Amino acid sequence: RVSSFQKLLVDTCRGDPELCAQFLDRLFNTLNWTITEFGVTLKETLEVATRSPTSDLTQHKRKCSVMFELSVTLQRVLEFLTKETPEVFLKPGSLDLHRLTESVVFVLSHVTIGPDAVVFDKALTQKLAPKDKVSKAVILAPIAGILLNLARAESDATEALSRLADDDDDGDDDDDQESRFHTETETLPEIVESIAKTLAKSNVDIAQLEFLRDFNWETHFWFPVEGKAGPETFGREGVLGRDNCTSRPAALTDFFKRVRTTRAELERIADAEDARSIPDEFIDPIMQTVMVDPVTLPGSGQVVDRNTIRRHLLSDKTDPFSRSVLDETMLIGNAHLRQRIEKWRAEAPPSAPSLADVD
Repeated sequence: RVSSFQKLLVDTCRGDPELCAQFLDRLFNTLNWTITEFGVTLKETLEVATRSPTSDLTQHKRKCSVMFELSVTLQRVLEFLTKETPEVFLKPGSLDLHRLTESVVFVLSHVTIGPDAVVFDKALTQKLAPKDKVSKAVILAPIAGILLNLARAESDATEALSRLADDDDDGDDDDDQESRFHTETETLPEIVESIAKTLAKSNVDIAQLEFLRDFNWETHFWFPVEGKAGPETFGREGVLGRDNCTSRPAALTDFFKRVRTTRAELERIADAEDARSIPDEFIDPIMQTVMVDPVTLPGSGQVVDRNTIRRHLLSDKTDPFSRSVLDETMLIGNAHLRQRIEKWRAEAPPSAPSLADVD
């Protein structure tokens, strides 16, 4: 059940995109900070315990618990928003989807596999983190929920559009069918981006996703009373509905297969592009990748990819080359260069599909 505050949050995110973007920006920044502080505190605790086994670690444990609980709470906010307002993250050219993906990958690197995850494991093994408050299950559950919420929203939107396009059995004439199609599609959320593709493009280690896929949720979450529906959110409040325990792991398996397949295709495309001669003007000067939507910065005259400069403007409202004042409304689209890049990609050998063909 959605509370009054949750309803207000959803309505605000849908009704005020600018305020929603500011809120998510702070949410991502705060989550990354709390996860970083949590990791740092674990390392400090391990160091103190190693140097002096008899030391009082009360303060370290308290800070560890606070940072962990804050991180989980922020993740649950994101989990809720991806369920109630997936269009915010999956709308065309969504920068929030990329930032969400980065946060997900950041959490996975600290909890599943990798140097930071080793620190987490040591702290749990040596009982340096409060077992009743800090556990992998609690922090991974919202991550699984976030990924599956967006994957489901993407699938539902695709199926809805397909049904509308194929629904010609009611005897309406062509004009009536076209009018109904446009009316009904306008009421659907604007969902065109893919969490699987965005995750495949990220630096996530596939082994970290496999850790999440293979995690034994049933040993950490108890079943609700028979006959009563479990919560819709994955892992919330330590409860998993009986159906969730059987269907969610399967859904994770299917989702990560898509990620793995998409990454393999992206790597094949990248190899094919590297083997071709790439004109210098197609390369983003900041990211050193082939641009998708080139724009000109009015202050310096430099051409960069739109998403690259949008990300820069989140923290710095200046031209990165001239330091002159800059905001997103001042960007100048470069349609001619974009057409040249699209033509160059379209002329790729048949064995190297376009990026637009992936997923």
